[in-house]
Amino acid sequence: MRPRYLILLAFLTVLSAPGFAQLIELGGFGSFGRFDIPPFPNDAVGLGARIDLGLGHHIALEAEGSYDLKHPTVQIVSNGVGFNVTQLRLGIIHANGGVKLHTKGGSYFIFLKGGILNFLPDIRTTTLIGTIQGSVPSSGTAFSEAVFYPGGGINFHAGILGIRVDAGDEIYWDVGTHHNLRVTFGPTIRF
Repeated sequence: MRPRYLILLAFLTVLSAPGFAQLIELGGFGSFGRFDIPPFPNDAVGLGARIDLGLGHHIALEAEGSYDLKHPTVQIVSNGVGFNVTQLRLGIIHANGGVKLHTKGGSYFIFLKGGILNFLPDIRTTTLIGTIQGSVPSSGTAFSEAVFYPGGGINFHAGILGIRVDAGDEIYWDVGTHHNLRVTFGPTIRF
C-alpha cells in the first residue's frame, strides 16, 4: 500500500473510534475589528463561518474564515488648481484555525489560533478642476500576514441552537507588533 493510503486509513480509524468526536458545532457570525493600517479606515465589519470538532469534554479543534467588507474613507487634497478626492477601501480575508478549551457544557471557552490575514486595498482618485477632469482607479498591492489569535468567549445554548460571542487579539508582525481587536457574534448549531 502507498503511504498516503495508510495515513488515510489510520485517520479514518481514529475518527471512527468511540468517543473521538463528542461534538460538531457549526456557526455563522458577524465580526467587528480594529486595524491600524494608515491611511485606510480603522474599523472593519464582516461576515464569516466556523466549524468546531470536539475531541473530548474540554477540547475542540476550530477553523474559521471570514471577509471584512470594503467600506470607504475619503481624503480631499488641494493641488493648487483643483482638488484630488481619493477614496480608500480595504477588504480583509481572515483564515484561522487552532484549539478551543471549554467548560464541560461548552458555555465558557478560550482559544488559541494561528492563521493568515489577506489585505485587499482599493484606491480611487478623482481630480476636480471646476468639473471632473479624470478618475483613476487603482488597486494597492494586496499583502498577507501570518497571525496569532488568542481570545475567549461565551456560548448560550437551548438544545442544538445557540448564540456565541467572543473577542480576541489578532496579532501580526510587520515592522513591529500589531494588536488588532476582533469581536464576533452569531448563531451556532450543535450536532
